[in-house]
Amino acid sequence: MSTAFDLVVVIPVGPGEVLDFVLDTVQSVTHYTGGPTKIIIADDSGKGTGAWVQSKVDAVAVVKTPRNQGLHGGLYLTLSQAYLHANRHYAFKVLLKLDSDALVIGPHPDQDAIRFFSEHPDVGIIGLVGHGTAPDVDDHHWSKSRLREETHGRSFLRDPIRGISLRRLVRRATANGFRPGDYIYGGSYFMSAACVHKLAAANLLLRGELGRSLLEEDHLFGILAKAAGLELADFCSGDLPSALEAKRLPCAPEELVARNKKVTHSVRRWEDLDES
Repeated sequence: MSTAFDLVVVIPVGPGEVLDFVLDTVQSVTHYTGGPTKIIIADDSGKGTGAWVQSKVDAVAVVKTPRNQGLHGGLYLTLSQAYLHANRHYAFKVLLKLDSDALVIGPHPDQDAIRFFSEHPDVGIIGLVGHGTAPDVDDHHWSKSRLREETHGRSFLRDPIRGISLRRLVRRATANGFRPGDYIYGGSYFMSAACVHKLAAANLLLRGELGRSLLEEDHLFGILAKAAGLELADFCSGDLPSALEAKRLPCAPEELVARNKKVTHSVRRWEDLDES
C-alpha cells in the first residue's frame, strides 16, 4: 500500500461529535481533493468515532488518544499525536487540519496549498489570521493576556515548568518576529510538510507541559511555528481559496460558491440555517 500522498488531512473528534457531520466532512475531502490523500481521524472521543468513520471510508487511518484530552492544550496533544503519526508513516506534501464543522467545498485546494508553499518556503501555516471578524477577539486580547498569565502571572507560579517552557519558546519565536497574538485560526488551516518535519525534529510536538496550557491549540501552534523559524500567512482574503470564521459561515453559501472558495468553516450556522 502506498505511503506517499499529496495531502494528509487531520480531523480531530471529541466525545460530542455528531457522526453524520464527521462523515460529511470526511466525504467532502474525498470528493474534492485533487491528488493522493490520506485522512487521519485524531480520535479523542473515547467511544470509537474514528473506527466508525474508518468502516465507512477506505482512506482513513485512526490515531486514538490514551484518554480524553479535551480542548486547549489537550487538543494540542491530540493533534500532535496525529502530526507525529503522519511524519513517521507517510511522505506527503501538505497537511490540512479540519474541524468537524469545516468542509472542503471546491476542487483541489490541496494543489493550491502545495503551490503556495512552493512559492513561499519560509511559510509554515496558512489560513485565517486570527479569528476573523468576531468583534470580541479581533485584537487577540484573550490569547495575549493568557500568554502573559502563563509566563509571568499567578498561573506561572502554579505551574512553573509549563511557564518556563513557554517563556523559552516565546523567546525563540520572538527572535523570529513573533508578536503576542500571532496565530492562524484553528478551525481549518494548511501546514507545510516542512513545518510538520521541523516541529517533530525540534521536539515541539506532544510536549506534556504544553498540554497543561489553557491557550487554544492554534495559539500554541502559532508560537511553535515561529519558534521553528517559519512564518504564518493569510490564505483567505480576496481570491485565496479558504473562507473561514470562528462560529459561523463567513458569508452566505451562495457567495462562497460564487467566489470559488474551496475550504470553509464554520457550518454551524448561517442566519436561519443550522448545521444540518
